Amino acid sequence: MKDNRLGGIALVAGAVAGMITMSLHPSGHHGIMSQGDMRALARWTKAVHGLGILSLPLTFLGALALTRRLAAPNRLAVAALVVNGFASVAIMIAASMSGFVAPAVMSKLVAGDPMTDLRRL
Repeated sequence: MKDNRLGGIALVAGAVAGMITMSLHPSGHHGIMSQGDMRALARWTKAVHGLGILSLPLTFLGALALTRRLAAPNRLAVAALVVNGFASVAIMIAASMSGFVAPAVMSKLVAGDPMTDLRRL
């Protein structure tokens, strides 16, 4: 299979995975929850954000193939790839914080862990 075709498949697969991620993304309006509900929401959040993070390399590989296809002397395609790379890193950091760090902090707050007692701050 040619690089262009593989790049196109990667770009489409990454975009589809991103759309699936956003369609399954948990919303922020849950109200008061029990510890069991919180654990289930944390598992779901980790799975959805993990899928989003996994879609980033596919999208970047597709963008790389497109950049190679559109290569021109003015290097505009390369500049767009660099911006795409920086955006992918920002998305990865945001998804990691929202999908993995925030649920861990919230579970400690719900459990009443004294190390996360906000009144001590």
